[in-house]
Amino acid sequence: MQALGFVCVPLFLINTLWYIIEFNKNSIERTDVLRGPVQGIAKKNRQVKQLEIINSIIRYLEDNYHENYNRQELAQKFDIHDNYMVQLFKKHTGRSISDYINMLRIRASIGLIEKDDSKIIDIAYHVGFNNLTYFYRAFKARTGMTPNKYRSVKLKQKTHMEKQAELLTAEDEL
Repeated sequence: MQALGFVCVPLFLINTLWYIIEFNKNSIERTDVLRGPVQGIAKKNRQVKQLEIINSIIRYLEDNYHENYNRQELAQKFDIHDNYMVQLFKKHTGRSISDYINMLRIRASIGLIEKDDSKIIDIAYHVGFNNLTYFYRAFKARTGMTPNKYRSVKLKQKTHMEKQAELLTAEDEL
């Protein structure tokens, strides 16, 4: 049986091997067909989880922007690693956490400057800035003017609008 250098293998063994190979190839193809959708679902679940974390962090920051920011403590509150939190926040919001906090603080200070006559230093500390110089720089970077200049401009606008309202009221009475 080995005269020409060939090994004679019984036909049933060849058929069995062929069946095993074909069966495995088909099962691999079936697995590949399922792998795409399963991976897509896992990716969506991961993205949803990330957005839930980011939304929770944003809500927390909006309620607590006036407190001192500590990266490790904030990450602990949400049970995630601080580096991952920073990376995730930047990925989903386009800004750093400290920049977002400063934006919230400046927004709050603008409201206070427009509504009340408190000293700028009191407003700065009230919204969470511990350094007045830094507050002035951050305020000017966001608004294009210092807090004092902003107050005077808003006061002039308010006075001008009140005068116009008085004129309109006087004209209506005539």
